[in-house]
Amino acid sequence: TGGGITIQTPQLLVEDGSFVATSTEGAADGGAVLVEGLGGGWADSVTVQNAPGQPLGARISTNTLAIATPTTTAGNGGALTVRTDQLLLQGGGQLFARTQGSGDAGPLRVEADQVTMQGVLANPMDANNPYHSGITSRVLTPGADGNSILLFIDTRVLEVLDGAQVSTATYGTGDAGTLEIHASERMTVQGGANGASLVSAAAVAGPMT
Repeated sequence: TGGGITIQTPQLLVEDGSFVATSTEGAADGGAVLVEGLGGGWADSVTVQNAPGQPLGARISTNTLAIATPTTTAGNGGALTVRTDQLLLQGGGQLFARTQGSGDAGPLRVEADQVTMQGVLANPMDANNPYHSGITSRVLTPGADGNSILLFIDTRVLEVLDGAQVSTATYGTGDAGTLEIHASERMTVQGGANGASLVSAAAVAGPMT
């Protein structure tokens, strides 16, 4: 198994194309990513954001690119867990678990008091397909036969705004994972200048970032 990442801090800021990530390209499973507060409690805040003009969006992620063969197995992506009072994803900031091969994407779990995601980041390679702020678990490539397993959000307030996305999806032959949301007080899904926001679990065609 690949090495994991554990971050214990009161406040975590990932911005302007920076990332916290694990991945696997072979038979070994990818390492897990855990973000939480000191001593194993909740962090005060986790923010993933970008200023306009960044070529790639900031992210916290796990990914597998491993391809199974008749003689080898493919490793699965590691689990991604974020535990914080406030989670803010803006300007194309993302949390994601993905598979681009035969291994399964790792489960993605968010535990927070309030989760807010809003806005997009322009994609310099495709003006019609920006990077959406959000939390996603996806089978990303058309030939991928790994599965997206689970996206779970447990929060008091969830806000999905101005083009942001919460989704599980498959572009390949693997299955889209289960999307489960517990919002004990309020959940808002609202579009804006950057387009409609969405919460979905789907098999889709065409690119999405």
